[in-house]
This record gives sequence, structure tokens and C-alpha cells, in this order.
Amino acid sequence: MNTFLSTDKPPLNKSPHYLHRIKGHVTHFKLTFTAFILTTFIFINNSQAKNSNPICTEDDVLLGGQLSEPYHTRLRDGLVDQYLQLIFEMVNCKLKIISLPAERALLEANKGKIDGDFVLLSDIDKVSYPQLLKVTPSYFSFFMAYVSFEDIKYEELASYRIGLITGMPIAADSLSNIKVVRVKHYEQLIELLRRKRLHVAVLPIAVAYYYKKISCLNNLKIEVKPELKVNLYIYLNKRRSNLVEPLSAAIENFKHSRKYQELVRKFLKRGLELSAPSCE
Repeated sequence: MNTFLSTDKPPLNKSPHYLHRIKGHVTHFKLTFTAFILTTFIFINNSQAKNSNPICTEDDVLLGGQLSEPYHTRLRDGLVDQYLQLIFEMVNCKLKIISLPAERALLEANKGKIDGDFVLLSDIDKVSYPQLLKVTPSYFSFFMAYVSFEDIKYEELASYRIGLITGMPIAADSLSNIKVVRVKHYEQLIELLRRKRLHVAVLPIAVAYYYKKISCLNNLKIEVKPELKVNLYIYLNKRRSNLVEPLSAAIENFKHSRKYQELVRKFLKRGLELSAPSCE
């Protein structure tokens, strides 16, 4: 009898119990690997979210208010425009500024039609505007000025007709008990002064010098008083309450930065070089 010797190994006896164990190990490995991938993905996205600052959505933050050149311009390159843009960049938020009459800006900010107002003083009527939150500290300060074509006795202001912008509060006790005329635009104040319908107008000092230069009003008198200092604050609608603390910190840091001082110097220099007609 011939004997045949085979060098092949005998087939394994793969019982149903053995196959079940193999499938279990494979499934466990897949689940572990999937969990690892998901954990890594979540960690990376959370890190990116922290770096991109999730307090702002893709929507712009929309602020309204009324200021004139050279503080606020149509091209959004006035001093206040630049200040606000830099402050919001510090919290990774995109800012859009629109020019609105002062009273309308305040009302629309309170209603939530816009995100806030950027031309407000330290105190507003909380009963009338309950939806607005104040961002401190003040992000910008300037002086208002008494503007007139006449020689005014400022200790007798109550005897004069005084013009102000509608909705623009004035930090001056000397005007608190004086009846004033309110108009919507700075141009109206200047025109009323020209026509002698007003004796005195109250304007931001840079705005007063701006109109004096571009309109060749050489005889326009500009008088600055200490009580007319204005500190501007941002007020946000409550739906943007998550921005209040980050903006507060950003304003504090910005006001102590070199960039702040550079902008002031640049603004003052450019202000003296305003394009204006010949006044000969």
C-alpha cells in the first residue's frame, strides 16, 4: 500500500462560537476607532471655536447713532468709526455702523431692530428703554461747544434761543432748566444761526470747527466750557448681552494701547488739513 504524506496543515475547526468571538473583537475595534475619531474631531472644533470667539455669529453687529464729520463719515473712516471697528475686532466681531437720527437710533436699539446705539451718554431713562444694557467704560470722550455769531454772555444763557440735536443729551447742568430748540441735523443748526433764528447752537467741538472751515464761517465763535465734556458709551440690546463683558474688557485695553494714541494724533493732524473751499 502506498502511503501519501501531505505537507499541508489540516483545516482549522471554525466553530460557530469561535466565529462569534472574532466578530465581537472586530466590532469592538471599529467602535473604539470611531470613538477616537469623533473625540479628535470634537476637540479640534472646540479649539477652533475658542480661537474664533463664538460670542459673535456670522451676522454683523449693527450699531446706529448720529454723529457728523469728522467723527463719523459716510465712508466710515471718522475717528469714532475707527475706534469702534478696532474695539469690535478685539473680540472677533464684525461691526456695521449706520447713521440714524439720534432719537430713532435709541428707539430702534431698544426694540431690537438694531443691536445697539454708539452715541449715548452715561445715563439714559431705564424705564423708557428697558431693553438696553450699558457697556462700560466710556469708549470715547470729547467736548461740546457753544457756537454763535454773536458775543454771548454765558452766565445768562436762559435769555437766549439755544439749538440742540434731537435726542442728543447734553452733560451740562447749565442747560438743564433752559428751554431749547431741537432739530434733526447739524446743518439745520448752522442754517438757523445764519438766519438769526437761534442765538447759540451746541455742537461737538470738532464738528463746529469742521463746519466753520468747509462753510467759510470765519466769524463763527466757538466757546468750549468744562461742563460740556461728553463721554460716549455703547448701549446694546439685551439679546446681545453676551457681548457686554468682552467689549468692556476690550475698551479698557484699547484705551491704554499705543494704537489709541496713534489714532488721536493722526486725527488731529488730518483735521487741520480738511479739504475746504477757498475762503477769500
